[in-house]
Amino acid sequence: MRQAIQKVVIKIQAEFPSTLSSDEAVEQDNIPCLLWIGEADFQLRFFKPLFDVTAYALSWEQSKINLVAPAYAGTNFTHSNFAMDTLSKIDRNRFGLMALPIFYPETGWEVVFENRDKAKTVNEVRQ
Repeated sequence: MRQAIQKVVIKIQAEFPSTLSSDEAVEQDNIPCLLWIGEADFQLRFFKPLFDVTAYALSWEQSKINLVAPAYAGTNFTHSNFAMDTLSKIDRNRFGLMALPIFYPETGWEVVFENRDKAKTVNEVRQ
């Protein structure tokens, strides 16, 4: 299993099922999910056939997310996208979000950050 690194950009909390397949899936890179970010809410929603779990961010800053991930308007969420995440276990139900590619209909997959470092700003994504 990947070892947690102290400098984690976003920490999440999730109660994944205690099954061998779930334990193995959480250790993989690029786990498919839905990303929902709103004014006071950051969620990663995992779905079947993996597991039906919603993970919530414990620490994050909307302004920093908006710098690297184009936001949309018109709903309660500024971001509502398919995403893939890579996690690093901190303890039983807490994980560091180590990479987060997000799918945008206009440009395809964009790596918002990877290995705890932001990859691109909004302007760089759109160039």
